[in-house]
Amino acid sequence: MASVERTAYPRFKRTVSSRELHESFTPGPSEVAWAQGKARSAEHVLALVVLLKSYQKLGHFPDLAEVPELVVGHVRGLLGLGEGVAPTHDSARTLRHHRTVVRERLGVVYDQEKAREIAAAAIYEAVQTKDNPADLINVALEELVKARLELPGHTTLDEMAAAIRTKVNEDFFARVVSRMDEVEQVRLLALLRVVAGSRSKFDELKRPAKAPTVSHLRDAACLRARAHARCSAAAAHPQLEGPDLLPGQPTVKYQHIDPLFGDPEKDVINWRLIENHFEDLMRVVLSIREGKLSSAALLRRLGNESRRNRIYQAYQELGRVIRTIVLLRFLSEPGLRESIQAMTNKVEAFHKFSNWLMFASDILQDNDPVHQEKIIKFNELLANCLIFPTAQDITKVVNDLVDEGWEADPVDLATVTPYITSKIRRFGTWHLDMEPPEQEAMGRLRMAA
Repeated sequence: MASVERTAYPRFKRTVSSRELHESFTPGPSEVAWAQGKARSAEHVLALVVLLKSYQKLGHFPDLAEVPELVVGHVRGLLGLGEGVAPTHDSARTLRHHRTVVRERLGVVYDQEKAREIAAAAIYEAVQTKDNPADLINVALEELVKARLELPGHTTLDEMAAAIRTKVNEDFFARVVSRMDEVEQVRLLALLRVVAGSRSKFDELKRPAKAPTVSHLRDAACLRARAHARCSAAAAHPQLEGPDLLPGQPTVKYQHIDPLFGDPEKDVINWRLIENHFEDLMRVVLSIREGKLSSAALLRRLGNESRRNRIYQAYQELGRVIRTIVLLRFLSEPGLRESIQAMTNKVEAFHKFSNWLMFASDILQDNDPVHQEKIIKFNELLANCLIFPTAQDITKVVNDLVDEGWEADPVDLATVTPYITSKIRRFGTWHLDMEPPEQEAMGRLRMAA
C-alpha cells in the first residue's frame, strides 16, 4: 500500500498557517449568503461552509472530524457564531444534500464510475513505464483534476493502482518467460540461489549505484551526455515564461561571438530550428499558463530524446543559447560572479551543517531510494529545525541591540552564522513538536532604529 504522504493526494496538513487560513479557508460574502440560504440552523451553516472551503482546497469531501479545529474555529469566527456551535449534520440525508449543493456551486461532477474509468486508463498507461505505486496514483490524480471530477478516496486509488500494476507486471513476466528457452530459465532461477555465507547473484544485480568513483563515472559518461542535453532543453523554458532570471548589462560587447551564428553543420547553435518552431514553443508556454499542460507532462516530453521530437530539439537549441548567454555574462559581470559565489557559499554551508548531523553518512551514501528518503525526511528536516531557532535568536539579539541604540553593520552580520554546532547534542534525544508556536516567528531583522 502506498502511504498517502508519498503521493500528491490532497489532505489537511498537521499545522495550518495564518496565511493558509486567510487564502484558502476564508469565505467571501457571496459564499456566506449562499450558505445561509441553503441551511437553516447555525450548525448546518457552519458545516456547509466548512465543506465548501474544504472541497475547494482538497478536491474531495473530508469527514468533518478530519477538519482541523483551527480551520473550524476560523470559519466559525468569520460567520459570527458562538464557540458552542459545532459543524454537524442531523442525518445522512442532510449530508448528501450539502454535498450536492456544494457540487452544483463549484460545477464539479460526481460520477464515481467515470472517475474510476479515467483513473484506471491513466494508471494503465503510466504503469507501462512506471512501477512506484505513488507515481501511478499521482498520474491518476492529474487526469481526474483535468476532467473536473470529484476525487475518489485514496484507498480506492491505491487498490486500483495495485491491481493494475500486478496485472501488467504479470503480463510482462509472461512475455519474458515465453521468449526464453529451458536453458535460459535455469540460468535465471540460478540468480536466486543463495550459497551459505554469501548473497545471491540477483542481490548483486539489483544493488543501486554506490558513491561516485573514477570507474563509475567513466561508465556513466554516455548517460551524462544525454542528461546534459535534457538539461539544456529544460533550461530554455523559464526564459519563455517572461522573467529574466539573471538581469544583466545590455551595454556589454563581446568579441569573437560571430562563430555562434555560423553554419549549423559546424556544431553551432541551429538558429533556423528555433525560428521555425518558436510559435510551437510559445504554444507550450501558453498551455502551461492556462492549465492545459502540466509541468510534469512537459518534463516527461523533454526527457524523450528523439530525432522526431522537433519540439525537444528546438528547446535544446534554445537552452544552448541561454547557457551561452549566462556563460558570457558570468565572464564579463563581476557582480553576477559575486552573487553566484555568495549563493554557492550558502548552499555549501548548509550541506556542511547537515552532513555533520548525519552521523550515519557512511551507511546512507548510496543511491538506494529508501535511504535517500531517510536523508530527506529526517536529516534535512532536523537541520532546518535546528537552524530556525538559532536564526530567531540571532534576529532577536540584533533587534534588541538596535533598540538600545547600537547600529548593526552588515559586514559584521555577514560573519554570523546560524550553523552553530557547539551547543547541539548530536546523539541526544530529539522530540518533534508539530503544534504551531503561540507567538508568530520573528522574521524581520532591523539594521537601525
